[in-house]
Amino acid sequence: MAIRQQRAERTVQGIVREFRRSFLETGFAAATTDAVLDRLQISKGALYHHFASKTDIMAAVFERESVDAIQFALDTVRENGPALQRLKFACIAWLSRVRSRDTALILFDIGPSALGYRRARQIEDANSLKHFVALLREAQEKGETRIGNIELTARMLSAIVAEAALHELREGRDVSGELEAAIEGLLKGMDKSVP
Repeated sequence: MAIRQQRAERTVQGIVREFRRSFLETGFAAATTDAVLDRLQISKGALYHHFASKTDIMAAVFERESVDAIQFALDTVRENGPALQRLKFACIAWLSRVRSRDTALILFDIGPSALGYRRARQIEDANSLKHFVALLREAQEKGETRIGNIELTARMLSAIVAEAALHELREGRDVSGELEAAIEGLLKGMDKSVP
């Protein structure tokens, strides 16, 4: 049973990897299932055993890209130190990761176009909000802040970071300093203990 699961996981990873490559080379609409199946040397039946449609494959590609960018950001932050500082550093690290052309195309262009804004946002939120919430709760428990609505603050942080990335990609200019100031301003504004 374990060997069958490992084989299935390798197949899924191969499908996601090859479709990602195809989406980046040709875009979502022009990416053909047959070309990917030829590269992978698997049947349509094997593909559709794991994914119901090309859109579902795009969702998996988008989710993997999202998770990888978030994990990169979390991995760059030391586990000790104030939670709010770690949160800020993780946001800036994520911004540096999405400067990668391929990551930016998947997360900001191809993925949302293929999936629709709502589905792309749901996937991104499912992967990122829990980390914002966890760090904000930790900061609250350690007395670093007194935020009244942690969930709302997490969503606002997510929006600020995404908008900073979009602005940076459009303008071609590093906005890490502005992002850091915006995060500090939001956290200060949401902190009930700050007069």
